[in-house]
Amino acid sequence: MLVKQSAQHIFIGGGSSEPGDTTNVVDVLDHVVAEFDVDRIVRTDEIDGAPPCVVRGAFDAWTHALRAVIRDAILVSPVDQPVWLHVVATRREVTLWVRDAGGGLLPACDVEALIDGPLFAPVKAAVNAAGGALDVESVGAWGGCTVQMVLPLVKSAPDHARVAA
Repeated sequence: MLVKQSAQHIFIGGGSSEPGDTTNVVDVLDHVVAEFDVDRIVRTDEIDGAPPCVVRGAFDAWTHALRAVIRDAILVSPVDQPVWLHVVATRREVTLWVRDAGGGLLPACDVEALIDGPLFAPVKAAVNAAGGALDVESVGAWGGCTVQMVLPLVKSAPDHARVAA
């Protein structure tokens, strides 16, 4: 059982992007995961029956953001411990979370300052462009840290009409 000792939820909405600037974030995740030692990554996807996971933002921006989060999770986790990736898609949003097996955040950690720092700059920019929410939490003493991104899906007119029917 996971016990959340400290958590900070920050809404990063209100961003904008060009109308044609959309990306299938699951395709980006596939691309980024292939760059790393896949034996260290445990990935689960719950996307059956969901529409394509298309969100606002450029492919390159999402690649940079997801690479930064996964790379950091691998670096802070002991070499014999995995990094967990989980994707959940619904008709309205996709949630991505990355959990490491590192030491977690110190109790005095300023999560807002962490999110504003250089590691999270590409993540914050991508989540902002998508109009999503970013959540960073520490999971118990020496229990690791979880970065969660909740992103609204972009729907074209035909997809929106089909979902609404």
